[in-house]
Amino acid sequence: MPGYFDLLALGKAQMANACRVGNDRRRANELFALARQLMADYGVTDPEVVGRVDELMASQYKDQRQFQDAERLLKRAALQFGLVQATEDAARALIILGDTYCAAGSPEQAIETTRSALTLLGSAGDLRLLVAGHYNLAFQLVEAGRFTEASELLEEDAALFDRVQEDWLQLRLLWLRGDIAAGQGDLAAAEQAYLATRDGFVTLSNGYDAATVSLDLAILYLRQDRTADVQRLAEEMLPVFQAQDVHREALAALALFQEAARQDRLTLDQARQVAAFLREARNEPALHFAGEQE
Repeated sequence: MPGYFDLLALGKAQMANACRVGNDRRRANELFALARQLMADYGVTDPEVVGRVDELMASQYKDQRQFQDAERLLKRAALQFGLVQATEDAARALIILGDTYCAAGSPEQAIETTRSALTLLGSAGDLRLLVAGHYNLAFQLVEAGRFTEASELLEEDAALFDRVQEDWLQLRLLWLRGDIAAGQGDLAAAEQAYLATRDGFVTLSNGYDAATVSLDLAILYLRQDRTADVQRLAEEMLPVFQAQDVHREALAALALFQEAARQDRLTLDQARQVAAFLREARNEPALHFAGEQE
């Protein structure tokens, strides 16, 4: 049938993406390679198919922190979608590209790219894509230290975010407001936001995010020399997260954090190192915690 190999290649790529999300990277790589082979052998050139396969493969590269490869594929995907006026698809590729730049440590480039995507998308696009783009932009402004702009953006977008009444989104928004408060020096407001966010993630059995926001809370306490609160927090963390979804390397990092706090030798830099590791290792469980050597 016409288009059979287009659909077959796209199906293999979608299966690969499902394996990626399920942390079966070996199988994901095999299926992506098969999708590429089908496209080469059977002349698959439909821009929407090529663009979508590029986009999905880029997410794999991004998870593995191969940012240059992800950037190359996402730029090509946006171009492919643009050729057939698939505006929403092009905007999605650019939103992922902005997220990639931010993960690579270039928040200003991320902000510029995400704003371009939102301009392309307009106000009548897919709701979840709009929410993702606007949330990402606020997050990137925080990463760039532009806290006032991020706060203003969250206020402007409040009605948009209210259209998605799902716990995971509301918790991430609360977490982001905590980051903004911490960046602006309102440590009491930041503490309240982090505590509520942590408790929300624990309720949802999302141990990974609960662990990460707990580290943000620990950093906040260390900034105020609240050693006893850091030690209490450290003692609370590990037993809870051992029973949830935190992978082995993350648990090792958390155990070192707990031991350093218990011995009253935890520094602000060490806490930030563990927090940064958890963010990097979220989609790459095999990533090794360098601090384990220390």
